[in-house]
Amino acid sequence: MDNSFVQSGLADAVELVRIYSMLQEQKNDICMAIRGCCTQGLFSLWRCSALSENFCHGDYIALARSFN
Repeated sequence: MDNSFVQSGLADAVELVRIYSMLQEQKNDICMAIRGCCTQGLFSLWRCSALSENFCHGDYIALARSFN
């Protein structure tokens, strides 16, 4: 097996892990921002549910806690 092919594959895998973790952090930031706006009453409960479903994989338990 060609070593350059293996090195290229490893480099791609490392880059994928780096990008994935960066996207996860951004998703968490978006979810925190949505919860903050919902807690402050800036969005209706219906809008909060829709945003949570779209951006936070329907994390309704955490969303419900933000209203308590």
